Amino acid sequence: MIFQRGDGSEVYVGVSPRAGVGLTTTLINMAYNASQRMKTLYVDLDVINPGGTALLGLEKERSIWNIITGESPANINFIYNVQGFDVMPLYIFKSRDMSGYLDDEDRIIRRILEKVQQLREKYDIIFIDTMPGYTITSIKVWQVFEHLIGVGNYNIQSISSLLQVSDIFREWTERNLIRGFEAILFNNTGNHDPIDQNILRELFLNVPIHLIPFTKDFYASSSPISRKDENYSKSIKNIIEILKIGTKRKS
Repeated sequence: MIFQRGDGSEVYVGVSPRAGVGLTTTLINMAYNASQRMKTLYVDLDVINPGGTALLGLEKERSIWNIITGESPANINFIYNVQGFDVMPLYIFKSRDMSGYLDDEDRIIRRILEKVQQLREKYDIIFIDTMPGYTITSIKVWQVFEHLIGVGNYNIQSISSLLQVSDIFREWTERNLIRGFEAILFNNTGNHDPIDQNILRELFLNVPIHLIPFTKDFYASSSPISRKDENYSKSIKNIIEILKIGTKRKS
């Protein structure tokens, strides 16, 4: 079902306190599959790692960073179409620019999020990929948008970190900023023994748990988008359907 735009797109934020758990790959594939039915934007806010920006071949393109720094005029294009969905890349090459970002992180991420808010009128769905860890950038994005999807793997540190974020959301809720995981997706990256789904449900009470299978051919491929691996693609499509992504429009 394609719904009418005009009241602001749904924004889904990927939450992962640890790197290397498959967050970027998961969000890119969710964006790709959602774009089959809806106008979709993937936003890369991981300024430290090239992440999705590099995986999609956009690390040398101009981005919102060029506008913020005044290197480019405000009207330059910083949105690129990749295989049916739009991408807002962000990657900082120069160490001096990275130092400037981190020194003024709160103000800069506010400006970037203002631009994301303006873009909501143009899209049905926006997926935001944030930096791993408890950075100002990631926490600010968690606070602004309410559709939060945790992503982890079967590494015990990854699970522990997601539990810590659950505690943060619980504390925010007690302070009247209602936040919580809409779901947690566990990637079987092939590096750890799977954990029983019932155990994960006991750890994350009242949070829907979804498992994404390990597919050797996909993880060994050079493309970040799975088009031919039926098991992986089917699991992503099922998650989009189960979470009813694209049916919860809210201004």
